[in-house]
Amino acid sequence: MTSMTTSPSTNPNLPDAGQAQASLNRTARATGLWYLVVAITGILGFILIRESLYVGGNPAATAANLIENATRARIGIALDLGLVITQTMAALWFYRLFRRVDSFAAASVAALGIVNAVAIMIATAFSSMALATAIGDTPAPGGDSAANAQMFYDLNEVTWSVAGIFFGLWLIPMGYLVLKSRTMPRVLGFVIIAGGIGYIVATYVGFLLPNAADAADSLTWIAAIGEFWIIGYLLIKGLRIDQGTAHAGHEGWRAGGKHSSPLMVPETVRARPPRVRTLIPFLWLGLSIAWAVVIFVTDQPALWLALWIAITVGPITLISSHNRTNRSGEIESTDPNSKGGER
Repeated sequence: MTSMTTSPSTNPNLPDAGQAQASLNRTARATGLWYLVVAITGILGFILIRESLYVGGNPAATAANLIENATRARIGIALDLGLVITQTMAALWFYRLFRRVDSFAAASVAALGIVNAVAIMIATAFSSMALATAIGDTPAPGGDSAANAQMFYDLNEVTWSVAGIFFGLWLIPMGYLVLKSRTMPRVLGFVIIAGGIGYIVATYVGFLLPNAADAADSLTWIAAIGEFWIIGYLLIKGLRIDQGTAHAGHEGWRAGGKHSSPLMVPETVRARPPRVRTLIPFLWLGLSIAWAVVIFVTDQPALWLALWIAITVGPITLISSHNRTNRSGEIESTDPNSKGGER
């Protein structure tokens, strides 16, 4: 009795399915790359530069910081504008990635992500006006440039806070898509949803219970863990489709099934990894350096260090798992008795 494993050369459907899988992985890694740049620009612009310039409740100190560090302030504005662009692109690419899973949820991610980008753009306009007022490029009503610069930065602060609502809202459908796609760990989907809810709750508490705002901000750490986890997963693993229902064939990939992933494709030849993967170590190194700078300049280095360790455990685990999978796949592909042929 003989058994033969179907190969792409004998089944015309498999090359198409293989191309679909490769295209899906390219889309996943492009999405992860945009999201990674969102994280980098946000950390450098909002957490590092903005916090070094804005002093709440102290117009004189804020104005002095802007005048003495005008170049740094302009770099911060450029980074915030970059955040607007990358947030928009990440939202669009998430839609492209998950549109076959649930078109409404994918469109929700795109729409809410773009609304969040618009809120950041408005906040950037306020910080730009604060700089122009402080250095005298824009006349200050009443002649008090420090007070007006502080007012613009206060508006920047409020706009960023309001944007937390939309940032939380865009994470909730994202987590739902992770769960429904069945191509990522389910716990990741729950963490992202919890992080989105945390952002919304923290925003409400910040406005309604200002004295508890610092405690509420800790709820956003859940989102940070989920975000860096999904970034690492998309960049390193892409979307590894479940092969458990290979009999579904190429049409199963198109339509999905009651018990199959909406993105399922049959087993096929391993696609060559895209070139973007070669950039991942350098991008991750840049992000690590950014976090190291944040840890160095903040007053609570232990807190930031603990957060950084928490959000890198997942990606490091994925890298190790991916390398083991590649090694086992290479060994299996070189073994003539592992698949195919007569037995």
